[in-house]
Amino acid sequence: MVTATLLNTSPYIDLPYHLIGWLGWLGLAAVLFWGLRKKIQWISSKKFWTVFLVILAFAIILPLFFGIKLSWQSSLPLPNITRESSSPVIMILSAIPWMLAAGILGFWPAVVIGFMTGLVTALWNTHNLFTPLETATLALLLSFALRQNYRSRIFQWMRRPIGAAVAVAFISVPVYLLTTFFGTNGTLAARLDYAFTQSWMMLLVNAAQIIFAGFVLDLALVTKSKYWIQQKSYVPSPYETGLQEKVFYIALPIIFVLLLTLAIADWVVAGKAAEKMLESRLKSMAEMAAENIPSLIDTGQGLLLDMVDSHLPMDMPDTAQVFLKDKLRSMPFFTQFFLFDLTGAPLTGYPESDLSQYVLTPEELAGVQLALNGVL
Repeated sequence: MVTATLLNTSPYIDLPYHLIGWLGWLGLAAVLFWGLRKKIQWISSKKFWTVFLVILAFAIILPLFFGIKLSWQSSLPLPNITRESSSPVIMILSAIPWMLAAGILGFWPAVVIGFMTGLVTALWNTHNLFTPLETATLALLLSFALRQNYRSRIFQWMRRPIGAAVAVAFISVPVYLLTTFFGTNGTLAARLDYAFTQSWMMLLVNAAQIIFAGFVLDLALVTKSKYWIQQKSYVPSPYETGLQEKVFYIALPIIFVLLLTLAIADWVVAGKAAEKMLESRLKSMAEMAAENIPSLIDTGQGLLLDMVDSHLPMDMPDTAQVFLKDKLRSMPFFTQFFLFDLTGAPLTGYPESDLSQYVLTPEELAGVQLALNGVL
């Protein structure tokens, strides 16, 4: 479903519920500043600041317009939080500003603009405090991909916006696993389960936004622009410096992917087994409750027959109400009594004596008529 704007929703951010959430947020911020520490250079050019402010304005506006809302059937609320979950919206233009900043302005402008984009997204879309740091981290990774000067073919492809976008989409997997883990309430097992099973939704949403932005910029031939980063010299890529390095850089990603796949597969299988076990237990509990319903009905009917045999004072409503009060206290089976005459008109009740404030359901009205006909 196409969403024109997010301004019709209420802006808010869910803060971390425990100290570990704040520690995770501060830790990710520290890692982000550490990765940016050597890339901060103050630029006093008026042209630079004009372009920066224009891109920053678009970074605040674009995440609020032109989105696609998908119906995620497996979306679950946060553990121990009594609130319905909301699926994030794919804002297809939101990643374009900070991707432009990464290719035109440099590292720290891309990170700042990415943080502002993430802040707007957190307020109106994801409502997650980690979203600004996630977007800023992706902007930093994208800046490294676009501004590296390695000469091998794969790194040449990564200097294009679409190549950098695809690479960052894959690299962002551990980022979202960590942020989902720290941003989730509950025990360690609940955090791990939610991170491995629910972070993929946010991962796919952001991957779609990044890849679409890379495709648009690649289609616009931004790499041919004089404002885009142009490398003057190239150096051998890390795996070209020696056989040992080549084996290492090829084997390490493969091992990482295999281990991650194995861990996720084991977790999914364990989750499915636990889900089936819980479903089986709930089914058996429901069957036991259903089997006890006839006995409960028989008990209630027996108690009502005993009350009828006690000769209720039908002609004295006040005395009848006192009688119903005594019966309600002596028999902790019912929560409310109402007394009807032979025409089906209400006489009195306890604890409420006026039936007009209630609206009887068709089933209750049918029950009164059946009782008048001698059927309980």
